[in-house]
Amino acid sequence: MIGLVDFGTSIAFVPSVVGSPDWIDDRFHGTHVAGSIVTNGIGSSGVAPHTRLMAVKVLNVNGSGSFANITAGIMHAADNGADIINMSLGVPGGIPMNLPGAGRLMASVNKAVNYANRHGVLVVSAAGNNAIDMQHSGNSAFTPCENGAGICISATGPTDALASYSNFGKSAVAVAAPGGDFAVTGNPFTSTVLSPCSSFSVFFACGAGTSYLFAQGTSMATPHAAGVAALIAAQSPGGTNAGQLKTKLQQSADDLGRRGTDAAFGKGRVNACAAVDC
Repeated sequence: MIGLVDFGTSIAFVPSVVGSPDWIDDRFHGTHVAGSIVTNGIGSSGVAPHTRLMAVKVLNVNGSGSFANITAGIMHAADNGADIINMSLGVPGGIPMNLPGAGRLMASVNKAVNYANRHGVLVVSAAGNNAIDMQHSGNSAFTPCENGAGICISATGPTDALASYSNFGKSAVAVAAPGGDFAVTGNPFTSTVLSPCSSFSVFFACGAGTSYLFAQGTSMATPHAAGVAALIAAQSPGGTNAGQLKTKLQQSADDLGRRGTDAAFGKGRVNACAAVDC
């Protein structure tokens, strides 16, 4: 994936544990997510094959990090030419809003997401993997899914049903996208998402024999939606703003479930060909 990444704008707010450059994916998650957007076309192909990636590393090797780094990462991407920001991250189960400081935390993420939006950048975030109805979740708030002017993505499985693990909510989900669901068939080859594995991973020996991984989650659904948004942006010579990207993404989605907007799929499951008239 390194050849598809813009070294000049990529940055690490949390340095890699394996070496240089600092933003190298030392886990596996970022590479798998990025591969759903664009790859070199060997083994698997991304949704938007000519997209240039900006790596912004805000989580550590264990997949955790601070909201200060996350908001800084959003603002860095917005300031350095990004069109779409993919946020395959979140707080499992949401943030209890009665916790001290929770309101300030949500406000800071709102501010960063809205900053990106004002700069024409669409922030695309994962709904989360706890099978929670976010609209009726009581005291919990889901970040960055429910923050600011960004959009939130739920996951579908191989039959186009809502994935068994995916969070949902009519007030939160903008569209759905393929995220896989192992529970449907019990076979990763037919029910999960294949994408490259980071050769710098400290969790997997990703070499010649293990170059790809099967995974499922709203983390996998989100880059499918971000990839379609990238296609839309690429076919708009005059440029697009975040609102236009969101509208086109929703208008071109395949309406699943209840007619119109619904809790599981929002406006529907993304459809790349419908979005760009292929």
